[in-house]
Amino acid sequence: MKNRTTILVVFILLIAAVSFQLTGGFLKHSVFNDLRTRVTGTRLLDDNKSSYFYKWQNGDDIRLLNATEKQTQIVNGNTVTPGVLLLTDSLHRLPLKTIATVWFFGTYAFYFAIIVLLFLKFSKNQTATNIFLLVCAASFCLLAGWRLHCLKGQMYIVYAALAVGAYYFYTRNHIYTAAVLAAFLTVCRLPALLLFLPLFLFQKNTKFLIGFCVTLVAVVGCTFLFFGPAIWSDYFAAMQFYGLENAGAIPEIRTATNLQIPAMMEGLPSFASMQQVQYENAIRPDIFSVQKLLLILHLPNTNGVLYSLFFFCSGFLFLLVHHFNPKFYCNQKLLLLFSAILMLSFEYFLPALRFNYNFVQFLVVIGILMFFNFSISKTAKVLMATGLVLNIIKIGFLPDAYSIGEIFCLAAAILTVIQNKALVQDEIFEYNWITGRIAGYLGLYPKMGVHRNS
Repeated sequence: MKNRTTILVVFILLIAAVSFQLTGGFLKHSVFNDLRTRVTGTRLLDDNKSSYFYKWQNGDDIRLLNATEKQTQIVNGNTVTPGVLLLTDSLHRLPLKTIATVWFFGTYAFYFAIIVLLFLKFSKNQTATNIFLLVCAASFCLLAGWRLHCLKGQMYIVYAALAVGAYYFYTRNHIYTAAVLAAFLTVCRLPALLLFLPLFLFQKNTKFLIGFCVTLVAVVGCTFLFFGPAIWSDYFAAMQFYGLENAGAIPEIRTATNLQIPAMMEGLPSFASMQQVQYENAIRPDIFSVQKLLLILHLPNTNGVLYSLFFFCSGFLFLLVHHFNPKFYCNQKLLLLFSAILMLSFEYFLPALRFNYNFVQFLVVIGILMFFNFSISKTAKVLMATGLVLNIIKIGFLPDAYSIGEIFCLAAAILTVIQNKALVQDEIFEYNWITGRIAGYLGLYPKMGVHRNS
């Protein structure tokens, strides 16, 4: 046992070192444009300007300039919620180079936080399945999408860490801690609400529901207090325009001006060098999204159409899983995994650009599989391992390899929901006092809110 643990630790540290080597050489060239957009957005709010619609002009404060934004669009490219801006509020007064350095090492810190939580679970249950899942999770820092994630200054690893942390503390019976993490993640990433619905649907007491709601109200209240009451309406209006502009539904009406942009700003280059552009193009593929497909087919692709398609596909997936695993929704563990699949699938239907760093969020699925003791078939393991390899090694003759890899991993998760039928009979869950009555009125169970073995 001790030798096995030592080998895993050495393996994790080795691939982390390889990841540093693959990414670190390009840090001096990177403009961290996504991070710059978030920081600039927070600075704009500090100056009582719109974080989503403000456009820099010659003579404005250089600290508010995001050199990579598209001048001809109505919005400025900032797509994160006010919750994320609240997260970056403590950093925005620092120079961009300092922020980028903190953020880069912070992304690895969040990655290691996930690995540590998974390792704690593994140390108590050293099964072959948990070894496989831990190795898969550790390999995420080798993904091409991870390297792009670090060089762009993205924060999907933060979302994944908050979700994995919430599941870990929930299984350790630290319900309020789990609820706080879940609520904070939901404010930062609204689709994350799908992840946590089963946690208060099936919780016999109402601890999670109360903790989640109180924290949610508190964090949203803080955004009102720090940024003003109009911040959320500004965000939703900007997202509407952003989706329409991505879909080509409205023309680019702004005229580009000759901006006087310095070569360096706050210790970082304003634009990526040719070397950096070539490297990013080599690791960034043309990732699949439903909006992109609708554009190719010349079909309507407004936000309403995209969300309607998502609900239709979700319903079809629910019926498909139910056909092979009747009443899977009666079990909290299975419903948690299914909800995570829905959340990751929702990414494909967003009216926003997708890149391969979105796949980092699959760590949430790995966390669920480990913390809730799922059995995983050989077929599912092969699918997951193949999906990861396709996201690590770029295959020239397979241009959509990263997208195919994502689908393989999602297929492995769906197959696991279908194959874990025994869990429905092994454990009984009761609804809390709110959802129990709803279940009774809908006739889901013979006894109101109580699942009977069947």
